[in-house]
Amino acid sequence: MKKKGTIIKEEWIKDYVEKNGPVNILDVKFVDAYIDEFNPKHAIQPFGANKCKELGKMLSTLYNDNILNRSRISIHGLGYDYPNWVYVYEARQ
Repeated sequence: MKKKGTIIKEEWIKDYVEKNGPVNILDVKFVDAYIDEFNPKHAIQPFGANKCKELGKMLSTLYNDNILNRSRISIHGLGYDYPNWVYVYEARQ
């Protein structure tokens, strides 16, 4: 059984995605909004989105629970510290 706090965070993510469209862990507005709302452990980055492992795990869980869809997009060429691709999560239709 999930904890009440986890359920609240999952509902917040689902609502955010439904209102704002697809998200990923490099989406500055999304990550900052989550951090502002729940103040999870995170690492401030000098540029781009702050790192929040909790958020990545929550997105993956929502995908595994068939609540969000997930696909990959290429982001190759954005810089040395960026990955070549990232998962993008969107609401199920």
